[in-house]
Amino acid sequence: TASGGDCCGDLAMAAELRAGALYVVEEAFAAEAEGELSVVPGERVTLLEPEDPNTPGWVFVQKGDQCGFVPRDFLGEDQPAPAASQEQQAAQQAALNQPPS
Repeated sequence: TASGGDCCGDLAMAAELRAGALYVVEEAFAAEAEGELSVVPGERVTLLEPEDPNTPGWVFVQKGDQCGFVPRDFLGEDQPAPAASQEQQAAQQAALNQPPS
């Protein structure tokens, strides 16, 4: 059935989510209830708890020192930064550590 196909797709996505892994937020979400966490596109979050049968469609994540539930479908795989970006970040950090002239 069509709904069976959707269910299998959901199960496949849930299997890809790994606790402790970093994910990037792909869609903005404004928390509406206690326990939810507001996020914006581009933010990186750590998955603390993959989707639970008691809260289908939601995962528990950490952003900085905040934790909360966000819609599972709003997260995407975190891509490693290209080497050039890492070099730029190192240069920026070095510049911040320089004493003022």
